[in-house]
Amino acid sequence: MKIPITRAIGVDLIRVDRIAALLAKPSGTRFLQRVLHPSERSAASKLNAQNCATYVAGCWATKEAIFKSLPAVEQHSFQFNRWYRFLDNGRPIIGSEVPHSDEFLLSISHDDGILVATVLRQEYIDIRAT
Repeated sequence: MKIPITRAIGVDLIRVDRIAALLAKPSGTRFLQRVLHPSERSAASKLNAQNCATYVAGCWATKEAIFKSLPAVEQHSFQFNRWYRFLDNGRPIIGSEVPHSDEFLLSISHDDGILVATVLRQEYIDIRAT
């Protein structure tokens, strides 16, 4: 039987208008390529400007929260565009092109232009092995 053990929590808070301003700049496309996974860029391209800014802010905050939950040695090689978020039956999930033994659970909330992402990093331990 495997049980989850919490390894770390990461949280990030961001103003959506800050991301909207970044996206409005000529360097906005370069920012998207650096931060978003290809699947996220595809999803963002289908949204209007306001919804896109909120979506990208959610992606950014999620990845900042993941980064904060990692040990320093893993933070050193962290690449934003290799991680992605998606919905699985309405539940936000974090995926990665980088192999990782831990599971990352996500909660995102936004109101009045402020967005917060919380990531719970957990490891599953086989209790029969102890």
